[in-house]
Amino acid sequence: IWGGKRIGHGNQVSWADNKTRRTWRPNVQTKRLWSDSFQSMLKLQITTSVLKNIDKAGGLDNYLINTSEAKMDSAMASDLKKLVIEQRRRIAAGEQLLPLPKIARPPRAKQEYEPVAP
Repeated sequence: IWGGKRIGHGNQVSWADNKTRRTWRPNVQTKRLWSDSFQSMLKLQITTSVLKNIDKAGGLDNYLINTSEAKMDSAMASDLKKLVIEQRRRIAAGEQLLPLPKIARPPRAKQEYEPVAP
């Protein structure tokens, strides 16, 4: 979730006024954030500005619900927003809850290696 941040392009200008092309990348961090709706940690790649906005909104679920999809500018965030809204509706109605989103599922346990007999 980049929150509208984009990769910037421009020139790096030296003291001698030589210009070389360069890019400015958003400060993207991999963070685990708590989701109240799913009662689980979700591992997301988000920018630090979105991290501030999540803190200001009072949590990941509140940020997703109260922020417009155009401002989040992420297909994954839009899908997650729909899941959180549906999960909250199911909690209020007392229906069966949705499974954890794929981004929150714990990794599968490693299978034991069985050597093949020669």
